[in-house]
Amino acid sequence: MKIIKVFCLLLLIIIHNVSSQYVENYESALKCIKGTWQGENQIKEPFADLSSEFLIFNNNLILRIKLEESFYSVSRCYFQNISNKPNELTRINLDSINKNKYNNRNFYFTQSTYIDDYFKLKKNENKEYLYNIAPDFSCQDDQLVYFYGEYARVNNVPDEVIKFIIETVNRNKNDNLLIFINKKLMKVKSDKAYLYSSMKERTNSYIIKGDIVSVEEESDEWLKIKFFGKKIIEAWINRKDVE
Repeated sequence: MKIIKVFCLLLLIIIHNVSSQYVENYESALKCIKGTWQGENQIKEPFADLSSEFLIFNNNLILRIKLEESFYSVSRCYFQNISNKPNELTRINLDSINKNKYNNRNFYFTQSTYIDDYFKLKKNENKEYLYNIAPDFSCQDDQLVYFYGEYARVNNVPDEVIKFIIETVNRNKNDNLLIFINKKLMKVKSDKAYLYSSMKERTNSYIIKGDIVSVEEESDEWLKIKFFGKKIIEAWINRKDVE
């Protein structure tokens, strides 16, 4: 009886360690890949220039933007280890990737097909496709291989990308895409919010209720903001005009 108790205790310890390692590894992977990546080159014919293409990872979601084509898609992403066929791109179903397993030797990334309203996606509504990020993937060199494209990490979402996202949000009347912007965003609540060239000098320009701005700097009751209209405008605004 004592031997059985000892065996059970050892088994529980092993299970706990494996589970803890899995959580640590998965969270580490998400942390590594989270952020914004700008395309560089395609590594397969026609060897296209990908500099206007961006990937933004946020937890288990990915936003892909092609600025030249005014195209975007949002997908849910997972990590998957295919140890028996490490070099094969395989179509798999949602059920087979729910555990999101991976290891350092066979590190793969799965992305769903285009989802128009990704927050309402139901289980098994669509297939998932497997894309190779790279065996022995490491974020330390800030390089990413994604579906035959090479990408480099950028520290912040570029202004042109923020402008595209906000224009898309305004056009679709849906704020979901704003989660991909790694800046503090606020909305104008006043009917007219005048812009200031400095905290003491008001201009004749103003933005209106509902406009979205990014906060670049804060100083007591003043905010230095960027407004992404037809032109990107940087100015000061009174804090009471936004929320």
